[in-house]
Amino acid sequence: MAVRNVAALSLVALSSLAAPAFTLTLRAGSGSLARADAVVESQSEEPFVLSTLASARDELYALLQMSAPANATKIPPAAVKSPVVAKAAAGNKTAAEPLKHPGMPSSKSHEALMKQHAALQDLLAHLKANIKNINKGEVGGKEVGQKEIEQIKQRLAHEQEQLKNTSISSFQRELLVNRTRSDKHALEYWTRSRELEHGMFHSSLKMTHGLMAKVNAVMKAYEDVLKTGALSPKSASALKTVADRLPKPAF
Repeated sequence: MAVRNVAALSLVALSSLAAPAFTLTLRAGSGSLARADAVVESQSEEPFVLSTLASARDELYALLQMSAPANATKIPPAAVKSPVVAKAAAGNKTAAEPLKHPGMPSSKSHEALMKQHAALQDLLAHLKANIKNINKGEVGGKEVGQKEIEQIKQRLAHEQEQLKNTSISSFQRELLVNRTRSDKHALEYWTRSRELEHGMFHSSLKMTHGLMAKVNAVMKAYEDVLKTGALSPKSASALKTVADRLPKPAF
């Protein structure tokens, strides 16, 4: 997160490159900062999503633990230490750290599974909306950036052409030199700003797609248990892979 925040703050630093005469022009850069903030805000949701998935993981293991027979497949050692799973195990004297159990879940367990599955669906929908907003921001940022860069290039070309005129006064020449210098700084600002925005766009997009994959894996595990009362080997493996990368249970 520190690197991403530094990237956003870099946009602020770049604004100092512009000369005061062009302050009004560069204020349009606040739109770039707003889009950068939106990307950083999206990335800041990662801890919340991972924490939510960790809770869903523990709850699923706990529900399986409560009704599993002693000869069932064992759950990951880290999950056994979770207070949620440990409490479930205490209520099931015949369980031996199981991961799955035969038969459909009880009505109470089914209700809990459905509730958590619905929450995961809402979380997935939220992440999909984030993807849409990130893409929208990238399109808007690209359009604004290209427009500003083109306008500055046109001004520079015009100013450089005027500087070729040997009949202008020394005052006019000095004014043109200052304007040219300011526009070069402005061009540097907008070019670098666009590069930073585009880099954060790809970073945020990759992170959000990764979170969606994790949510889908946990959802599939819930769907397996809801339909069959057990985890399929494929879902169990996928859940373990995701679980290993989630926050560890609080002991």
